[in-house]
Amino acid sequence: MTLHQPIRKATHHRSAGFSLLEMVMTITILSIVAGVGTVGMSNAFSAYLTARTIEPLASNARLALERLRRELQSAQSCTGISQPNGAGTLQFTNDRGSVILVNQGAIPTNAIYMRFDGGAEEWLLAPSVEANSLRFQVSPCTLAGPPPTTTPGLVTISFTMTATTIDNKILKLPFRTAVYVRST
Repeated sequence: MTLHQPIRKATHHRSAGFSLLEMVMTITILSIVAGVGTVGMSNAFSAYLTARTIEPLASNARLALERLRRELQSAQSCTGISQPNGAGTLQFTNDRGSVILVNQGAIPTNAIYMRFDGGAEEWLLAPSVEANSLRFQVSPCTLAGPPPTTTPGLVTISFTMTATTIDNKILKLPFRTAVYVRST
């Protein structure tokens, strides 16, 4: 009779820790995730800075357009609207009898001004306006039937504002509105 001894399996004791392959894979995956996150954060930060640059321009433009809209709605009639110096100027008389001139100022030319009754004082409506971008388009007033009546005219106002971002990109933002002038 022979005695059989039980076969012992070779047991390998594994030490606690990571193998070199596991560590390389982990570092590679973390590097990819960090790279994607950096690009995403960079784009978000750039968008934030651009929005911070645009917001004051948009606010100034809205205020200027609202002021122009209010003044034009109080014009005595659309027949009293003229463009004495071309497309970049507008002159009219409001319901209080004041003659109002709106133009892109001579110094500096990158702003829109409003002047009352030919006075020397100009009110600044909007800064940072692109040179020669202020335009007024006045639709003709029509006379219809007996007795002749004046129909409301349409005045379209447009201009472009510019700004430079921190990374030296030049932004050009167009603004436009239209106003019906009441008839008298």
